Amino acid sequence: MKSTWNGTINITIKKLEIQSQNIKTLVKKKITINAQLFDKNNKINTAVNVAIKINGKTITTLKTSNGIINYTYQLTGKYSAKTHNLTIVASATQYKRSETTVKLIINKQYPQIKSQNITVKPNTTIHIKADIQLSNKNIDETIKVNIKLSRKNLCTMNVTRGKIDYKYMIPSDFKPGIYEILIQSSETYIYHHVTMYTTLKVVN
Repeated sequence: MKSTWNGTINITIKKLEIQSQNIKTLVKKKITINAQLFDKNNKINTAVNVAIKINGKTITTLKTSNGIINYTYQLTGKYSAKTHNLTIVASATQYKRSETTVKLIINKQYPQIKSQNITVKPNTTIHIKADIQLSNKNIDETIKVNIKLSRKNLCTMNVTRGKIDYKYMIPSDFKPGIYEILIQSSETYIYHHVTMYTTLKVVN
């Protein structure tokens, strides 16, 4: 005699919660994306598939077995200075697909211009030298620079790797005194514009 079971098996798909925070950073910096997965306020102890997206495009996929997400990502120049959407998507067999979106706030960087004062006699060629730096290292990008002497424009030039070297002939009729040199780098999608002042001292 055969027996038949007419019972019902109820399979409950649990809800997965994702907790994360906004990230504030600078253009072309490394970021660390942290998140915690919960099952009704309890930590996860099973394998969960995770996808991380910026502006809807996946930057990585990974697995976590303890509900902790800790992922370091190098931002490229395509992520400009503005607010982006950072989305974390999680899924597993026993959980509903879940996602959360936080803000990735990217700001431009502030470089520094470093230069030295110059002392010279009239009718002499000088080199106006300076370095455009971040954290005491010259920047990698090409940037436009403007140089003025006593508010008079001397040149506008493209500078590579943050190295400024401009040659200028001091006229023979330049009177002895102290003159202001202005060096200004232009604003780019990575950097704010920066202005630096140094002096030219003309002596007999």
